[in-house]
Amino acid sequence: MKRKFIIHIGPAKTGTSSLQEVLFEHRDTLLVHGYDYPGFGRHAEMLLLPGHHGIPARLQQFREVPPGVIENLAALPDNRTVIFSSENLAHIGAEGVRILVEALDPEDLEIVYYARRWDHLLPSVWQELVKHGNSRTYLEFLNHQVSAPMASIYLNYLNCLEPWAKVLGPRRLRIFSYDMMTAAGDDIVTHFCREVLGLKLDISEERRENRRQTPEYTETLRLLNKMAFAGRTPSPAVRFALTRKRDELADDLAEIQAGMKPYLQQARPYPVFLYDHLERMFLKTFGNRVENLSKAGRLLEEHTVANTPYVSQDYLLEAGMIERFRALLNALGPV
Repeated sequence: MKRKFIIHIGPAKTGTSSLQEVLFEHRDTLLVHGYDYPGFGRHAEMLLLPGHHGIPARLQQFREVPPGVIENLAALPDNRTVIFSSENLAHIGAEGVRILVEALDPEDLEIVYYARRWDHLLPSVWQELVKHGNSRTYLEFLNHQVSAPMASIYLNYLNCLEPWAKVLGPRRLRIFSYDMMTAAGDDIVTHFCREVLGLKLDISEERRENRRQTPEYTETLRLLNKMAFAGRTPSPAVRFALTRKRDELADDLAEIQAGMKPYLQQARPYPVFLYDHLERMFLKTFGNRVENLSKAGRLLEEHTVANTPYVSQDYLLEAGMIERFRALLNALGPV
């Protein structure tokens, strides 16, 4: 089975969900142009998600491609270029890459990656972790990342890209600056379809954007996670329950979040010299693979560092605040 593949490996928080939704919804149009975004390869416990998250999950847990994937691929016409997309493919390591590539046995293969500026990426990743049950504060998360930046999968892009380059060679990598893309007025869906697939899809009415949470809502969810999952494995259960009852609990939420407002603060995501070092290291290794560098040959046109708003935990010293949270958690029911 010799065919062409395009594997989009994210990373997370670069519009991956929006891209996967559009590609999945436009499978028929893609087929007309010789591309196949298959329905198989998704995670068995997340079948509503259109990304192929079952592939990295199986590779990481069992060191094998999910059962049925290779058989389903063999049933497809040989002239189709297959597109797989999962941000978790950025973290399967060299052994996972080797197993996947050997199983696919491709005639040709492109690996697509979007590098996003760190001061926007880190708070977005932290917020996503809180959505999934994590209860670390932003400052705890930030300190963990910057204390060992070379080991961080979020700060050091090489941790994601070098395993693919080691197995396939760097020429298989197609890397784009996410922020140069947005500065040019593009989004990932339009950009990926045009630059990678050579297509223009009619998607203007279907475009979905992830709604940014306020710092107060994120802090509310974080503390509820802390209270709900003490000693237990965290999950998105609190977020799901809060979403279901958000209208019913609107007054309680408003009261709690009003109490947080005086404690809003901002944190610098990392020292500027660290930012410059990470960029230099990345460009030294993969700069010739980035297709939309700035005119100065950098990942960004403008090198300013944005602060991140968060809620200081001092708000918990306000009278009755802990009791309000306990009542809120009880109102959510079992999670």
